Amino acid sequence: MKEKIMKTILSLVMLFAAYHASAQEILVTVSPTQPVLPPQAMMYLDNPSKFFNIRITNLTNKVQNIYLGLDLKQVIPDNRMSMKTPANRFPQHPLTLNPNQTKILTRAEARQMFAHLFLNEISLSGGVLTDYTNGIMALLPEGTYMGHITAYRYDPSLRTPYVLNNPNSGFCQFQICYRAQAPQFLTPTYLLHPSAGLLPGRFEIALLDADNPQFTWTEPAMNCNTIRRYKYSIKIVRLMEGQTHEDALAYNPIIFQRGGLLVPSCRIPSPIMRTMFDTESHYVAQVTAEARDGNLEKNFVMIENEGKCEPLTFRLKKEEDKSNLKPLFGGSKEDGENSDEKEGKEVEE
Repeated sequence: MKEKIMKTILSLVMLFAAYHASAQEILVTVSPTQPVLPPQAMMYLDNPSKFFNIRITNLTNKVQNIYLGLDLKQVIPDNRMSMKTPANRFPQHPLTLNPNQTKILTRAEARQMFAHLFLNEISLSGGVLTDYTNGIMALLPEGTYMGHITAYRYDPSLRTPYVLNNPNSGFCQFQICYRAQAPQFLTPTYLLHPSAGLLPGRFEIALLDADNPQFTWTEPAMNCNTIRRYKYSIKIVRLMEGQTHEDALAYNPIIFQRGGLLVPSCRIPSPIMRTMFDTESHYVAQVTAEARDGNLEKNFVMIENEGKCEPLTFRLKKEEDKSNLKPLFGGSKEDGENSDEKEGKEVEE
């Protein structure tokens, strides 16, 4: 009987201990300010309220002095990348919650959350941000992340950090997505010239209709389902014989240039077509895209190749081109030559 009573008491003690471990004095609720957040790692420490709505509730009948910790962890595509603040570093002043008080952190309060920390105290894993202390912008890799806010008791005499909220609370999920493909020309399209009319060593060229001098291109595409707005600039120069696209765009006089385009297209005005272009010259066009959201802290975009598309070689369309030129669908010089030989044989027969 006595043994049975002891087992019962032990079970109650263990149950009470388990309840005490799971009980929480502070309730932390976190949600992202938008589904897709920017990748600049240190901005999350500078002012977390820009990216998270943080709500803290004192569930007790006594005043609570607390401080907060932040843990960001990538969960998709893998869980190697994480960034965590130290739990044993106290800020200069605590956050004070009155009994049963609920507080939504203001921007001023959030700015003080981690102002006392040095960069080398931030725990980083995953081997991605190794150069962040050398002045290089630390960017979190793209993926799905879990953010976690932990409330600790503010008591500098404690040797071990004391967690006040349930370990299963204070979580939120968000995306980091910021890489975009550079734009690509849609029109005019490349054509293959089977015989003459090209500069030596060049076999692909686009033809621009002087009556409809319209350029169109794709918008930068991102890996996630998010909307970004862009502005574009287009630059056209004359291409000299034996010159690379890069040298032409860097050093040759500008034939036509237009910036601040809000749509992925541009039409060359007729007066410029008449005075600046001729049918004997070859030209190079390049479009550059940049984000126009105006808020890099919330809508950061990194476009490949610094936003520049692949240069487009073109010349003005001539009357004889209607019969001599064919669309280039993955063709090559050899395809064109073989096609000519075949057509020639058919004519001879």
